[in-house]
Amino acid sequence: MPSTIVSLLFCPISLLPEAPDLVLAEGILDTQELARLKRCRDSVAVKFLYTRWMVKTELGRRLGIAPRQVSLAYSDNGKPYCPDLPELHFSISHCNSALGVVFAPVNVGMDIEEINRRRTSLTPPWADPNAYFGEVTAAQVNAVIGDSEKARVFTLLWTLVESQVKYCDSSIMRVSKSLELELDRSQQPWKIGVEQAPQQIFQSFTAVLNGTSRDRVALTAEDPTVIAKGSATEIISITLPNTRATPFELKAYHWLSPGQVRPLVLEKLADSRE
Repeated sequence: MPSTIVSLLFCPISLLPEAPDLVLAEGILDTQELARLKRCRDSVAVKFLYTRWMVKTELGRRLGIAPRQVSLAYSDNGKPYCPDLPELHFSISHCNSALGVVFAPVNVGMDIEEINRRRTSLTPPWADPNAYFGEVTAAQVNAVIGDSEKARVFTLLWTLVESQVKYCDSSIMRVSKSLELELDRSQQPWKIGVEQAPQQIFQSFTAVLNGTSRDRVALTAEDPTVIAKGSATEIISITLPNTRATPFELKAYHWLSPGQVRPLVLEKLADSRE
């Protein structure tokens, strides 16, 4: 049975410049996007420029036009799409340590989060999961012993919620309290239990990078036991339609520029499929 290909482009922030290259931007962004870029602080502008470079390069390749000629539109909730290529769906995400774009021939939502992120310098979000999730989902974090594992479970659940938000073109306030998730961590990959979204499947991955791979050196796959020790710095979660007739195959790539794309080995962390 042929698989539906889902493609992920992933780039660590450490590989990107600290400020946006305006010459590069003028070759990729349209007038409105350039104006938006110039209103952003540098760290945000760099993420905006490079994710648009990823998206518009792929869309332009399929449309046979230059990236700057690709026009993006946005839903009322801010979900981007290409009116000239509606059959290609994509989802954009970035965090402090990485950014990425996923492409699929079906609706898709994707989120990337840094495992040890902190919203403030005082209290990490996993210390109070009830402030972010409904009762059932929060209980999955509260049941975990140890800050490092709590951080990993919290981040997994948060990325699942965010990917569902993007898939459904909804809001984080609505989904974070209504989508109840359970985790069975006794098996590998972890089993995701969800009753409210039977028409979607959820998958989560970690990209394990060695110390040099964040400095423009090829990625290497590492033993899964290293993941358990917290070596992976990001979790990537993807939501897709639950179509049993056509399985999905994820192909991941380490992206440096359109001419520098290398295969990326991901370790599956969790899956909602039986």
